Amino acid sequence: MKQFMIRWRGREEGPYSTSDIEERLSSGRIGLLHEILTEDRWMTIRDFQREQELSKRAAHELLEAQQRQEREEREAKKEEVKRHEQYCTEVFAEGKRRNDLPQTSIAGNKHLRQFKMNHRLK
Repeated sequence: MKQFMIRWRGREEGPYSTSDIEERLSSGRIGLLHEILTEDRWMTIRDFQREQELSKRAAHELLEAQQRQEREEREAKKEEVKRHEQYCTEVFAEGKRRNDLPQTSIAGNKHLRQFKMNHRLK
Protein backbone atom coordinates (compact mmCIF):
# COMPACT_ATOMS: atom_id res chain seq x y z
CA MET A 1 0.00 0.00 0.00
CA LYS A 2 1.32 3.41 -0.92
CA GLN A 3 2.35 5.73 1.91
CA PHE A 4 2.33 9.56 1.91
CA MET A 5 3.87 12.28 3.97
CA ILE A 6 1.61 15.13 5.18
CA ARG A 7 2.76 18.71 5.83
CA TRP A 8 1.11 21.57 7.66
CA ARG A 9 2.89 24.90 8.13
CA GLY A 10 6.28 23.30 7.48
CA ARG A 11 5.83 20.39 9.90
CA GLU A 12 5.90 16.97 8.24
CA GLU A 13 4.07 13.91 9.53
CA GLY A 14 3.68 10.38 8.35
CA PRO A 15 3.98 8.33 6.35
CA TYR A 16 0.25 7.62 6.16
CA SER A 17 -1.73 5.26 3.95
CA THR A 18 -4.59 6.56 1.85
CA SER A 19 -7.09 5.08 4.31
CA ASP A 20 -5.27 6.79 7.23
CA ILE A 21 -5.46 10.12 5.41
CA GLU A 22 -9.17 9.64 4.67
CA GLU A 23 -9.81 8.79 8.33
CA ARG A 24 -7.88 11.88 9.49
CA LEU A 25 -9.85 14.04 7.05
CA SER A 26 -13.19 12.71 8.20
CA SER A 27 -12.26 13.12 11.88
CA GLY A 28 -11.09 16.70 11.27
CA ARG A 29 -7.49 16.10 12.39
CA ILE A 30 -6.30 17.33 8.98
CA GLY A 31 -7.96 19.49 6.34
CA LEU A 32 -8.00 19.84 2.58
CA LEU A 33 -5.35 22.57 2.76
CA HIS A 34 -2.79 20.27 4.35
CA GLU A 35 -0.16 19.28 1.84
CA ILE A 36 0.66 15.79 0.69
CA LEU A 37 3.92 14.63 -0.88
CA THR A 38 3.27 12.73 -4.07
CA GLU A 39 5.67 11.99 -6.91
CA ASP A 40 8.34 14.21 -5.30
CA ARG A 41 6.13 17.30 -5.09
CA TRP A 42 3.92 18.84 -2.46
CA MET A 43 0.31 19.68 -3.22
CA THR A 44 -2.79 20.35 -1.17
CA ILE A 45 -4.88 17.34 -0.28
CA ARG A 46 -7.74 19.03 -2.15
CA ASP A 47 -5.68 19.12 -5.38
CA PHE A 48 -4.46 15.59 -4.76
CA GLN A 49 -8.02 14.32 -4.41
CA ARG A 50 -9.03 16.18 -7.56
CA GLU A 51 -6.17 14.58 -9.50
CA GLN A 52 -7.06 11.15 -8.13
CA GLU A 53 -10.68 11.61 -9.18
CA LEU A 54 -9.64 12.73 -12.68
CA SER A 55 -7.34 9.72 -12.98
CA LYS A 56 -10.12 7.36 -11.89
CA ARG A 57 -12.54 8.98 -14.35
CA ALA A 58 -10.02 8.73 -17.20
CA ALA A 59 -9.35 5.06 -16.39
CA HIS A 60 -13.09 4.39 -16.29
CA GLU A 61 -13.63 6.13 -19.63
CA LEU A 62 -10.76 4.18 -21.17
CA LEU A 63 -12.24 0.91 -19.91
CA GLU A 64 -15.66 1.85 -21.32
CA ALA A 65 -14.08 2.72 -24.69
CA GLN A 66 -12.26 -0.62 -24.78
CA GLN A 67 -15.44 -2.50 -23.90
CA ARG A 68 -17.39 -0.57 -26.56
CA GLN A 69 -14.72 -1.39 -29.16
CA GLU A 70 -14.78 -5.08 -28.21
CA ARG A 71 -18.60 -5.07 -28.47
CA GLU A 72 -18.44 -3.42 -31.89
CA GLU A 73 -15.82 -5.92 -33.07
CA ARG A 74 -17.99 -8.84 -31.87
CA GLU A 75 -21.01 -7.36 -33.67
CA ALA A 76 -18.97 -6.86 -36.86
CA LYS A 77 -17.78 -10.47 -36.66
CA LYS A 78 -21.38 -11.66 -36.21
CA GLU A 79 -22.40 -9.66 -39.28
CA GLU A 80 -19.49 -11.10 -41.25
CA VAL A 81 -20.52 -14.64 -40.28
CA LYS A 82 -24.13 -13.85 -41.16
CA ARG A 83 -23.12 -12.49 -44.58
CA HIS A 84 -20.93 -15.55 -45.19
CA GLU A 85 -23.78 -17.90 -44.24
CA GLN A 86 -26.10 -16.01 -46.60
CA TYR A 87 -23.49 -16.22 -49.36
CA CYS A 88 -23.09 -19.96 -48.81
CA THR A 89 -26.87 -20.40 -48.90
CA GLU A 90 -27.03 -18.47 -52.19
CA VAL A 91 -24.18 -20.48 -53.69
CA PHE A 92 -25.83 -23.72 -52.63
CA ALA A 93 -29.20 -22.60 -54.03
CA GLU A 94 -27.59 -21.52 -57.31
CA GLY A 95 -25.72 -24.83 -57.55
CA LYS A 96 -28.94 -26.72 -56.92
CA ARG A 97 -30.81 -24.58 -59.44
CA ARG A 98 -28.03 -25.06 -61.98
CA ASN A 99 -28.13 -28.82 -61.55
CA ASP A 100 -31.91 -28.79 -62.00
CA LEU A 101 -31.69 -26.89 -65.33
CA PRO A 102 -30.80 -28.57 -68.59
CA GLN A 103 -27.17 -27.94 -69.54
CA THR A 104 -28.25 -26.17 -72.73
CA SER A 105 -30.26 -23.52 -70.91
CA ILE A 106 -28.84 -20.21 -72.17
CA ALA A 107 -30.75 -18.17 -69.60
CA GLY A 108 -29.48 -20.40 -66.78
CA ASN A 109 -25.86 -20.16 -67.93
CA LYS A 110 -26.16 -16.40 -68.33
CA HIS A 111 -27.61 -16.11 -64.82
CA LEU A 112 -24.86 -18.33 -63.40
CA ARG A 113 -22.14 -16.28 -65.11
CA GLN A 114 -23.68 -13.12 -63.67
CA PHE A 115 -23.88 -14.70 -60.21
CA LYS A 116 -20.25 -15.82 -60.43
CA MET A 117 -19.18 -12.34 -61.50
CA ASN A 118 -21.10 -10.78 -58.61
CA HIS A 119 -19.60 -13.22 -56.10
CA ARG A 120 -16.19 -13.64 -57.74
CA LEU A 121 -16.60 -17.37 -58.21
CA LYS A 122 -14.41 -19.29 -60.62
